[in-house]
Amino acid sequence: MYKRVSTEEIVRLGFNHSDIRRARSCCLRRLSRGTYLVRHVCDQDFHRPLWASIDEKVHQVFIEHGDMRDQVEELNASVMAHYAQRSDRLTDAGKSNPPPEVFSHISAALMHSLPVAYPVTHQVEVVRPGINRRFKSIHVRGSRIPRSHRTTIGGAEVTTLERTLIDVARSYNLDISVAMLDDALRRGLTSKTKTFETLAQCLEKRNVSKVRSAIDLSDPRRESPAESIAAVRFFQHGITGMEPQITGVPREELERERHREQWLRDRGWRVVRISWKELFQEAKFEEIRRAIRAAQKIQA
Repeated sequence: MYKRVSTEEIVRLGFNHSDIRRARSCCLRRLSRGTYLVRHVCDQDFHRPLWASIDEKVHQVFIEHGDMRDQVEELNASVMAHYAQRSDRLTDAGKSNPPPEVFSHISAALMHSLPVAYPVTHQVEVVRPGINRRFKSIHVRGSRIPRSHRTTIGGAEVTTLERTLIDVARSYNLDISVAMLDDALRRGLTSKTKTFETLAQCLEKRNVSKVRSAIDLSDPRRESPAESIAAVRFFQHGITGMEPQITGVPREELERERHREQWLRDRGWRVVRISWKELFQEAKFEEIRRAIRAAQKIQA
């Protein structure tokens, strides 16, 4: 994964605490107390001991996109760092064993390779029975996860795919949970039936109607989080009858779509495109709703 280093390791490389503070404005990012992520190869030769293994392709570089995706990538790196820290403590006889815990919610979603449509938390999320507490970089929930709702990924205990989808739907907005459900259904990782069955087994009954709404809204024909968010917005604005389009080979499909849009316009139809930014604005969906109402009046 990414190159993760502890304060102790950095000091052993010849850095003092002032050096570490300066490196944080360059190639080093603090993930949590005593844990850092080497982001990239920089032009400071003094920092070479930090990023030499990245340059040698031993570790994967942390890719920065310059947009909200960076926050999701940083959370993913934090989840991996937390897992690595636990593994170190479990295998190091000289250290106390960490408390039992299960990765859950958005952290579990990342471990299941589910899409996080946009940043919703900066904290690693875990379940430890009987403990409810928020730290700066970790959110601990005191839920009890049945054995059947837990699985193992890379040696770490994680909520199962279905339980993860349910927990996210219970705790986060519909546009986050529906995007994950759509992706899981499209890839054949689960089914609505299995997810509903898992929901019935959950001891927690909070926001059950919200979870059911997310499952009902999900559709495996949607191929991106943007389509999923648009579907949720249509639902929230009372716009019905929208069907996802099925795409084919990208280049051929783009050409077909261009001809299809022109064909529709020539026959008096109005074609509305929605940008990513507009997915989070009320105005575009109000415009669509007004256009539908106007068309319905003309037809009447």
